[in-house]
Parts: sequence; C-alpha cells; structure tokens
Amino acid sequence: MNGCVQGACAKNCREQTLFFEGYDEAEKPLTLKEVHTQVDGDHRTAIMCVKGKDGAFVKMMEMEYTRAKQAHLPAPVTGILRALRAPAPARA
Repeated sequence: MNGCVQGACAKNCREQTLFFEGYDEAEKPLTLKEVHTQVDGDHRTAIMCVKGKDGAFVKMMEMEYTRAKQAHLPAPVTGILRALRAPAPARA
C-alpha cells in the first residue's frame, strides 16, 4: 500500500495512534487506523481499523502480545542477549 502515514503518541507514550492513507487492490482510496497500547512492560495490544463508507472506523483486527520470558530461551540465546547488552570495550 503506497501512501501517507501520520501518527501521534499519548498517555506518556504508552499509546500510539497511526493513520495510513493509500489505495486498496481495486485502486480505491483507503484509510486505515492502528492503535498500539503498551499495557505494561510485558503486554501490548494492537487494534487495526478501516474507514467505512459512513466515515466511521470499523475494527478489523485486535491482537494482544505477551513478551516471552528470557528464562525460557535456550542458553546460547541468553548468552548472546547478555553480550549484546554489555558495554562496548574501550578502544586504545
């Protein structure tokens, strides 16, 4: 979808609203709205809506995300994540 994206952040940047304008497969103008909310450090929601003929947004999809706990990752992956978080060595 080609077009324009506009967005705003609210509620201490825990909620982000995005609007997409473009064209659908039949080359008709289309406006989409996405609302991403960070519920807490481990949970997020995303709601996707499309603008109907009456001008109101209709919910198409709602998703909930839960962050995977690091303890469940295999040891090599956990080691890589620790190495990525470590400060870079000082250059001589």
